[in-house]
Order: sequence, then C-alpha cells, then structure tokens
Amino acid sequence: MSLNLEKTLHSIKENLELSIDQFRLLEDFMLHLDNHISLLESISENSTTTLSRITIDKWICEINLNQEKNLEYRSLVEKMESLINEGVSPDQLIVSFSPLANVYSNIRDNKGRDEAGRPVIGIMSKQLCPETRNLILDFLCRGLSFTSWSEWVDRIDFQIEILQKLISHFPGSHSFGTLPLSLTMMINSLKNEASEQVKLNKVVDILTSDDSRGDVYHLDLLIVKQHLLPIPSNSVGEE
Repeated sequence: MSLNLEKTLHSIKENLELSIDQFRLLEDFMLHLDNHISLLESISENSTTTLSRITIDKWICEINLNQEKNLEYRSLVEKMESLINEGVSPDQLIVSFSPLANVYSNIRDNKGRDEAGRPVIGIMSKQLCPETRNLILDFLCRGLSFTSWSEWVDRIDFQIEILQKLISHFPGSHSFGTLPLSLTMMINSLKNEASEQVKLNKVVDILTSDDSRGDVYHLDLLIVKQHLLPIPSNSVGEE
C-alpha cells in the first residue's frame, strides 16, 4: 500500500471514529432533552410540547441514519485495506469504494477551516468544538428533579444555549440543517410558559404575604391559582 493511500485511509477512519462518537453524544443529548419535555408535557400537554417531541424524534432518526452510514463507511475502509494488502490494485476498487471519495472530500473541505464542509451523511461536517461538547456533557449530568419554575427557566436557558451552538455546526443543506433552529424556537416558547408560571407564583406570594387587608385579595388569589401548574419533577428514584 502506498504511503499516500495509507494516510488517506487513516484520515478517513480517524474522522469516521470522531464522527460516530459525536453522533452518539448528540443522540444522548436529544434523549435527555426529550425526557425534560416529556415532564412538561405530563402537566400541560399542548401543541408546543408535542411538536418539540416530534422534532426531537425526527432528529434522533436522522442521527441513527448517520450512524448506520458511518458504520458502512468504516466497513468499506477495512475491506479496502484488506484487499490492497492482498495485492489488489486500487484502480480495480473505484466503483465499489467510490463513496469513500465523498467522505474524503468532506474531510479535506473542512480541514483547517471553521466553515462546514460538503455535507455527507455519516460524517460530521465539522467536529463539535470543545465548548459545545462540554456543555452537552454538563447537561447530561443534570437530573430531572426540580423544586421551582425558576429552576425550569434556568434549565431551559441552558438547553437553548446548547441548541444555538449546534445551529452553527450544521449548514442548511445538512440532514440536521433546520432541526436545531426549529427546536430552539419551540423551546423558547416553552421557556415563555415557564416564565409565566414564575410570575404567577410571585403574584401568589405577594397576595398571601402578611397583610391586615389580606382577605380583600381572596378572589384575586383564587383567579391566579386557577392558572398555576404543578412543578414537573421526577424524584431521585425515577430519574
């Protein structure tokens, strides 16, 4: 095997391994995000939570397709290495192994640049930066136990921060292209609903504070309490 061909195959294999690792990380992020939205859906099922979960499911399906294609490419690399080591000329393998040319084009386009390369299913157009990766890992370490709606707003802000980072990683032509942006808009809507619950709880606190005229607010308090939702939370044993 020539040195150039050996380097090319090593580069392809290395990038495929990096990509599969990051596809798995994205899948874990999506599943944990879905767990959060499932909790919100359990106390207030509406179109936003439903659409969010549908979008997450679509994204997970796309990730799985990329993982399958990645494994297919890795199998092609291993077979090509074995055949060449047996003395088969690379020129005889052009048709069967032509998909690897697209993978290598993606790697070359992306090398040394911040811009996403040509989108190829099965490989990340560009690797997740350390900051984004660390944010996702941090998110995965956070449980599903909440004691207030303020905690929910903070957690949703964290989810939006990660999604906004992901938007920059995928060009519009990528199979993930519009999913991060669509999901960000939906999660923003859920944040507005959680923020409204924070406000309502503050109103209740004010109306129920020690006051000699407290009975005057009884009717207002009843009206506000009608709009209060229970805090979605899993106990430690359920997470």
